[in-house]
Formats: sequence, C-alpha cells, structure tokens
Amino acid sequence: MTARGLKAGIASSAYIIALAPEEPDEKMALEIGYAVLLDKPIIQLVAPGRKPLPGLERLAVQTIVLRAPMDTPAGANQLHAELVNLDARFRHGQKPS
Repeated sequence: MTARGLKAGIASSAYIIALAPEEPDEKMALEIGYAVLLDKPIIQLVAPGRKPLPGLERLAVQTIVLRAPMDTPAGANQLHAELVNLDARFRHGQKPS
C-alpha cells in the first residue's frame, strides 16, 4: 500500500487499532503519524505476554490488553466486548479513557 492509500484509509476510519508489536516498524510509524495528524482516536491492542508501548500508550485513547490470543474464543470474545463498548462510547460523543 502506498503512503497516499494509507492516508486515505485512515482518513475514512472512525478510529485506528494499533497492534502493539515487539518492535515498531515503518508502516506502524506512518499509520500512527497519520492518525495523529488526522485527529483519529488510537486504540492500542496488546497481545498476551506483550507489554504496551509507552509512547503509544500516551497517544492512545484506550489500551486493550488481551488475556488470551485473538484467535481463541476467549480472546475473540474479550476483543469483541471491548470494541462494542468503545463503539457505543464513540457514538455518544464520549472519549474512551
């Protein structure tokens, strides 16, 4: 995906979900940069066993730390519940915390 395509995708999103990697990469840096410049809420998603990225945690409106992997029923259910809650709060004009 080109930088222009990435920017357009983020511009059309209500918020972005940033998967906290072990090591940040260039694509993630561009995504976060565009989200900040376009004033998009950032949700940091942290896999079990990983730590939230401190810099991203300062920018994120919400950090979700999964208790189980996303590809398990427990992890998928937790993620779904968290996103439904966030979506409801966004729709009512509240900023998640």
